[in-house]
Amino acid sequence: MIKKKHKILFLILLMTLSYKFYAAEFEGNNTSIFTIIDEKKLPDGTHYRSFKVQGGSTYNTGKYARNNCSGNRIDKEGELLELSNICEIEFDDGYIMWTQLKRSNSDVDVGVGGIIVLDGTGPYKKLKGTECLYGVSFLNEIVFTKSKCSISNELFEELKTK
Repeated sequence: MIKKKHKILFLILLMTLSYKFYAAEFEGNNTSIFTIIDEKKLPDGTHYRSFKVQGGSTYNTGKYARNNCSGNRIDKEGELLELSNICEIEFDDGYIMWTQLKRSNSDVDVGVGGIIVLDGTGPYKKLKGTECLYGVSFLNEIVFTKSKCSISNELFEELKTK
């Protein structure tokens, strides 16, 4: 019985410490212009498009950034089949972060997808490998995106101060 109580206490302590170390959310809001660079339309209605996206973001760390992205998307009958997008994000502190966004099987004009941080400079290098979520919606060629990454409180504070 004592061993079982120790295990339970240890698990509770471990969960509390884990929550404490990873309790921050790194959030961004982005507005960009979406431009189709090339497009191929197959007889079955499938669209293959290469595109670029350029715009700006604000972050809950107090930073703002310029985004330059490019990628490919496949749509069919108003449904997004696949999207892959690489972004270079240049922050106002001079550091850069590279991300990859992926999304599939959703409405073309709105959806939720995943982001992975590929690399970065300065404190953003510590985000490498971090997986995040994003939501996106379109109004004509304007793209509105909100992203959220769970990170440690320590790293969140470092991103705020650098």
